[in-house]
Amino acid sequence: MKKIILKILGQVLYLGVFTSLFGFSIFITQGYRYSFDQNEIIQTGVIDLCVLPKTSEVYLDGKPYSGNSCAKLYGLSIGPHRLEVRKMGYFSWKKEVMVDKTRASVFPKTMLVPLPDFWTSATLEKGVKKIWASPNGSRFAAYNPGLNIIKIFSAARPDPVILEVPAAIKNLTWIDNKTLAADTDKGQFETSLGENGWELVTDLARYSLSQEDEVIVRNNEIWRKNNTDYTFITRLAEAIESANFFYHYSNLLIATEKEIRLCDSVVQNCQKISDKDAGTPVANPFHSKKLIFVRNGDLIQLTLNGPKADWPEINI
Repeated sequence: MKKIILKILGQVLYLGVFTSLFGFSIFITQGYRYSFDQNEIIQTGVIDLCVLPKTSEVYLDGKPYSGNSCAKLYGLSIGPHRLEVRKMGYFSWKKEVMVDKTRASVFPKTMLVPLPDFWTSATLEKGVKKIWASPNGSRFAAYNPGLNIIKIFSAARPDPVILEVPAAIKNLTWIDNKTLAADTDKGQFETSLGENGWELVTDLARYSLSQEDEVIVRNNEIWRKNNTDYTFITRLAEAIESANFFYHYSNLLIATEKEIRLCDSVVQNCQKISDKDAGTPVANPFHSKKLIFVRNGDLIQLTLNGPKADWPEINI
């Protein structure tokens, strides 16, 4: 009998603890907590955070908070907070956050920038003055006027595709990601990669690209387009040559006249990646951590690797 009573009491106690903890968790997630300093129930806010790699360490107001950087931070007092994400081998990500009681502060899918110690660099071509990047950045063309050839480089293959051209090139235009047009002193020609020869054409206007960019550059300003709405992101002191999403839309890759920067999506955590030659584009194949650009006349391919153990983790 005594054992039965103890067993019933144990079950009641277990149920009571479970109910209390469940109720407390609901209490917290609904935006409330008890403040011992103020001796009252106060309303709280939430930060919804995802910075990769996921095993990065989260610090809130200078104190360790979590070892998983993709998480919801509940029960935060309303007002300003200092948020920082750290990981060995990466630049830290820092953010001043104003926690609001009516909505969560959301920071989705930002990739920590690896330290230069882990980057790999290769020179693809020397003596390059200008390159032409395809619309999606997957390919880029370099013209050698001495040999009258065009080399098509791609981050997906080690060796370039070499095209002989029918005449001296004045300008190149990517019609799409597989078709290249050449303006020469003997007229306009086009070719599709994988096919032999150039075709003389009379009008390239019918091929004009109508590509809708999500990131819009206006002189020294960056805007983001969402359907028909435009949202202002940032303004730099110098003119911006290009800005586009980097690696699964996680960061913004910004090229000014003389340098390349990699920033988070709100351009508040930026790292200088490299210098570049003025007036030359930066190619970045989608889903890739590779950058291709001209520096001091050389065509460079830079891969932004992190510590080897983390490579499999950076998936979005």
